[in-house]
Amino acid sequence: MRRVLLIVCAAALLVGGACGDDSTSVGTPDDTAGPDEPVVSPPLDPDAPLEPAEPELVEPRAGMADVRPASFESTDAIDGGRTLAIRYTSGIEPCSVLDSIDVTETEREVVVTLRIGHDPDAGDVACIDIAQRFETRVELAEPLGDRTVVDGAAGGESANGSSLY
Repeated sequence: MRRVLLIVCAAALLVGGACGDDSTSVGTPDDTAGPDEPVVSPPLDPDAPLEPAEPELVEPRAGMADVRPASFESTDAIDGGRTLAIRYTSGIEPCSVLDSIDVTETEREVVVTLRIGHDPDAGDVACIDIAQRFETRVELAEPLGDRTVVDGAAGGESANGSSLY
């Protein structure tokens, strides 16, 4: 008896609206396209520039756990060359937090090393794999002038004038 009831219920679902009844079909807003028609999106303007999101301005927060060097993508001298604006890409808080910035200045170069860790006070959180653009700033002892900015985390690569954006 139970088996017959299940068969009757299954048949009722098939005949009812579950398999093609017009009241439950999904279509285009004006329902003019058939089921075999491709879905078409409006074309993108090929002349429109693709602008990345502006980086979020952050300050270092000392005391992060598992601190490690992290590379940056670009730098710009601002405020008459006394300040470096450093742009980098990293994960989101509390899993990736700028802990500190090490700066070593010589006559020929400025070596900058970003140090990123995770917030030890965040507890047991899931860290999603998503990247975000950040910018931080550091004051130099002397204006940058003709000196080269070197990424201390990238094995000595120059970062003057380079940009991935």
